Amino acid sequence: MIKRVLSFSVVCILLLASHGVHGQTGGDHAFLWTADGGMQDLGVPNGYIESFANAISRTGHVAGYLFNPNVEPSAAVWTQQTGWRVLSKRLNPKYSIAYGINSAQQVVGVTYTSGTTIQHAFLWTAATGMQDLGTLGGGYSAAYGINEIGEVVGNSLTLSGESHAFLWTPAAGMQDLGVLNSGAANPMSVAYAINEKGVIVGFSTAKDGYGQAVLWENGGVHTLKGIGSDANLEESGPMSAASAINNLGQVAGSFDQSWPKQPSYPFLWSQQGGVINLGNLDGSTTGCASVGINNSSEIAGYCGVAPGSQEVFIWTSAGGLQSLGTMGGDDTFVTAINDAGQIVGYSILQ
Repeated sequence: MIKRVLSFSVVCILLLASHGVHGQTGGDHAFLWTADGGMQDLGVPNGYIESFANAISRTGHVAGYLFNPNVEPSAAVWTQQTGWRVLSKRLNPKYSIAYGINSAQQVVGVTYTSGTTIQHAFLWTAATGMQDLGTLGGGYSAAYGINEIGEVVGNSLTLSGESHAFLWTPAAGMQDLGVLNSGAANPMSVAYAINEKGVIVGFSTAKDGYGQAVLWENGGVHTLKGIGSDANLEESGPMSAASAINNLGQVAGSFDQSWPKQPSYPFLWSQQGGVINLGNLDGSTTGCASVGINNSSEIAGYCGVAPGSQEVFIWTSAGGLQSLGTMGGDDTFVTAINDAGQIVGYSILQ
């Protein structure tokens, strides 16, 4: 079977879940964008050289990590009052990354288990510190999203070595969400987000080997009807991934129909309205990816405006796709948006 090449959109979304533990040359800084204040550099505290923001809660608390090449990444939370604070009571001080946070300041991510270099998903609170969420039987797991009631999603290796999405709850622990096609040559799935109704979205390989945006609900996994088209076998595509879901059941993600001949597009999907192609920014050369949606149906993402260069955007039904620019460097990535319309991400500075 020909190896599939991931598109811009799918690569972007997967990178949000597994980007490297340090930035590119030039130095990455986390940012917070607001409609009133624009892009705010969240800075880097003493002892570190880079900062990354991966999530923002309804209360404006930012979760991500700080990087120092001597101590590797350290999961941290930023607030207006305290600035960056590294998470306390870590399982292993040598490696941790925070990917999600809720308004109760529960934080999820990935860390080495105590005394090892084996990566496991964690759930952190100030009272308990880091809790190892275990795996689905394999040697790896990572948590990417958490909802307001403390339900956690991510992916893990199974005992057979497959990569499967999971749902973790305090009552039931880690549960395997399965894949679209268990008979595929390389079955896999990843869960990125969960809403307050327990509906989960992410990515899974389909029968043809292409990645598909999926939704887990009522114990089953489903593709998002209307996204993509029939593949041209001489190219890679169609491919899609769902990165976020709000409490209205609206899903944000990205797809391409025929890559590399066509760019990737961000989408908004709902059961009632189907899929809406959000378009691309003027000058976009490699396409766009939407990575966050709030309960006001505002969507945040970024577009490749030149090789190796990205700009942040916000989409609204009234204003369409609007560029928010960069912090001055070439590469700016957005990772999340909250209900107040605050957007976080990270950017390489000049």
